Amino acid sequence: MFKSMGIVAGVVLIAGLLWMGPAADGQTKGPVAAKTYDVTGVSYQTGDGWTIHGTLYLPKATPPSPLPAAVMVSEPGLRIRTIYDPYLAVPLARRGKIAILTIDPRGSAGSYGKKDFEKFTMKDLDGFQLDIRGAVKFLSTQPKVDASRVAVLGSGIVADNAVKEAADNPSIQGLVLITPSTLSQQSRDYLQFHSEVPVLTLVGGDRKKSLQRLWSEPYYLSENQGSKIFYGVGEGPEMFHRPGGLGENVAKWLEDTLNGLGLQTEISFKSKDGTPLRGTMWMPDNLEANAKLPAVIMAHGRNHSEESWLTLPREVVAKGMPVLVFDLRGVRKSFGPNMGEVGVNQTSEENDKAYQDIQAAVNFMASQAHVDSARIGLVSATAVNNHAVRAAIGDARIKTIVAFSFYPPDPDVLQYLATNDVPLLSFASTEDANPDGTSLAEGSKLAVRRSKSKESELILYDDAGRGHGILRSKPETIGMTVRWLAEKLAVKPAAN
Repeated sequence: MFKSMGIVAGVVLIAGLLWMGPAADGQTKGPVAAKTYDVTGVSYQTGDGWTIHGTLYLPKATPPSPLPAAVMVSEPGLRIRTIYDPYLAVPLARRGKIAILTIDPRGSAGSYGKKDFEKFTMKDLDGFQLDIRGAVKFLSTQPKVDASRVAVLGSGIVADNAVKEAADNPSIQGLVLITPSTLSQQSRDYLQFHSEVPVLTLVGGDRKKSLQRLWSEPYYLSENQGSKIFYGVGEGPEMFHRPGGLGENVAKWLEDTLNGLGLQTEISFKSKDGTPLRGTMWMPDNLEANAKLPAVIMAHGRNHSEESWLTLPREVVAKGMPVLVFDLRGVRKSFGPNMGEVGVNQTSEENDKAYQDIQAAVNFMASQAHVDSARIGLVSATAVNNHAVRAAIGDARIKTIVAFSFYPPDPDVLQYLATNDVPLLSFASTEDANPDGTSLAEGSKLAVRRSKSKESELILYDDAGRGHGILRSKPETIGMTVRWLAEKLAVKPAAN
């Protein structure tokens, strides 16, 4: 029942699978099939008035739900946007899971415009970020596109602009950096200290070691569990034209990354006493009309917000489980007029109603058409763990609870755990104690020890910190949590 874990070393996966791709002209060999996608030349204006030209690939049929998109930026002065066509853009368009927009950045090819790239000053180079921003804005005007889920492919000097725009634009949910030039300190800081966006780094394995180290830097800076590094031959987008199937590997990474995010919807609902609450609902993509899936509610720790769950929601929805993350009363989006603010002037009476907020979240999620209301899991942290368990009292829909850093359990919480066969997974760290001497490690031990379920488990670290911080300091806990929820909520394996 109890496991003690020390520091777990990370494992770097380097992919380079063989793939017999399309013919050189971008067409598959064999009988000619009817084209299932439209190719349209487009243009848009950037924020500083530059006209950018591109090619948009969209399915002919209307997809069951808006598609995520990938913006592919050609390398200025060296290659035009058609470099992506045969081995990446066209194969992705055929599969119909992602919308594609390839663009020529300012000063190059179709977007030659006002000034030749070769004459750009260092300040002019910053404009590539505006080109990318304009591309995302243009995609938002397309009815078949979900512009909140966009990946950007940038090569060489454009890679730095792609990272900078990801830091400013929450719509960018993935980055593909192709043999990237030296990154600015701003980009390095973003990749190192913000793990929200996964990064795929492409490196020419046949080039000098000094270049390989330079190109590999984004991958090694990123803490996102979905970040990967692929090795190919050569450098820049021309790597896709060499044997080895690099284009297919990148296409699969894009599909898995963007479609795994699901559809995100800003939602609102009310607690039992009428307090308005706001959050985000994540639904898996392309659900069948009669699909009924188990769902997960995440209730943040007392001094945090829904954003504190890092990449956990997207990992859970990628496993096929709808997720609801929300701000408890008095926090961020759920703070308003005539309300006390958590940590400032919220009364103890209001604080004690947090369990009602969680109950309301369960009721809201259970009412969704694609949710199996009989299979719901709760995830919570620190002082809110008591409220999460309290919300489960008398509710047979709750099938499992995951608790990060359990404060000493209240009597009614211990009573519930001891008399209900609901498996509890708790993460804690031995050094975690409050100023008054109460230990969250001991609280977690007691909660698991008193649990009636023989499946309940404690994962105890020596140096993991507290609550949501465990997800960052021990990133393997994200995968552990997802696997636990999938098992306890009986998620069916995805079809191949």
